[in-house]
Amino acid sequence: MPMPLLHEDSENDDFVVETMENPRLELVRRLTDLIALPPGQMSPNDREFVADILVSTLEQVTDAIRKEASKRLCGFAELPLPLLRLLLTDEPEIAVPLLRNVSEIPEYLLVEAVARSPEHRKEIAFRKDLTPNVVDAMVNTAEIPILRRIIENMDVAFSESSLITIVRRCQFETEIREAVLKRPELRLNHAYSMFWWLDSKGRKTVLSRFSTDRSRLQEALQDLFRETFTSSTPDPVVMSMLKLIDRRHRPRGKDGEMVTMDVVKKTLEVARIAPNDELAHAVGLLAGITTETAARILQDFSGEAFAILCKSIGLARSDFFDLYNLEGQSEELAQLAPDHDEEKIDQLQGVFDSISRDYARTVLRYWDWRGKDIAVLSDINPEFEETDDAVYLGAV
Repeated sequence: MPMPLLHEDSENDDFVVETMENPRLELVRRLTDLIALPPGQMSPNDREFVADILVSTLEQVTDAIRKEASKRLCGFAELPLPLLRLLLTDEPEIAVPLLRNVSEIPEYLLVEAVARSPEHRKEIAFRKDLTPNVVDAMVNTAEIPILRRIIENMDVAFSESSLITIVRRCQFETEIREAVLKRPELRLNHAYSMFWWLDSKGRKTVLSRFSTDRSRLQEALQDLFRETFTSSTPDPVVMSMLKLIDRRHRPRGKDGEMVTMDVVKKTLEVARIAPNDELAHAVGLLAGITTETAARILQDFSGEAFAILCKSIGLARSDFFDLYNLEGQSEELAQLAPDHDEEKIDQLQGVFDSISRDYARTVLRYWDWRGKDIAVLSDINPEFEETDDAVYLGAV
């Protein structure tokens, strides 16, 4: 309901004194009363004219008067846009009543208000009309508690741009990682990129939620595999894509020769404990991945990535367990080994047991294929490109 128009002959003596001393306040109150009149009592053009006068007046009054105007207008659903914009982009105490009570605010005005202050963003985060464009603005600027609320709100839709932003931010902001992993829009490339900075619990979630079975795909492309890998001049694009879905990889040496699992085990044993460039190159050849990806796996102290690599190569369960038994190692190597307690070793064994070899191969090849994307997200090796030492030696 519109507030009644009050005049100097009002019985409210205090009001008479106040408005006589502050004619600007009286003007603002009367103009806001007019704006709030029912549609049938004032034409749209007249309302716009009043709004223009009110905007010009509010630009020349104190914060206290603008705050009162905001409170008087916040219950009115169809405020003229110039007036709404002026108040929404004002100080928080002026904008908050409108952000809380005006149910429909144009998208562009919310985007503009997002940039004003943390208090604006906090109030916007509680609104029900968050469009993807408003969310884009929020995820680029919002403080962590506010961002977490938005991510946890399953009624909010995230654009691809927003998803990439929150994946980037969760690398450094641990508080939002669990919420990000629950987003329905999250896809393989996001999750496998996040894997590198998640804890063991988060990595387990990724491996469980994003498991794949490539058997149908491999079956559909069976003839193409044979033709491509036996051709003297294979199509490079087809060859590159088929690498992502290859069948079980047979470990190879530097000249492409078959390598026994005993050699594989010994190489992995030393590489896990004391990784260096040479060993990363050797492990890359054994696993059919780039040296860069192999190095990243060996440098990953938590160990889940190494368990995936071992499973993809075809290491036996007992052999994987033996890699963590330091009794047979030299004292020098034993001292260099990562300090994994029995509980951690059991966790890694669980990772090894929980995934199929084909799925492990998928993860490994995906890391290799999307290595550049992962590097950009993590600010590691942003200029990474495959080099001659990353020649694919997978078997068909």
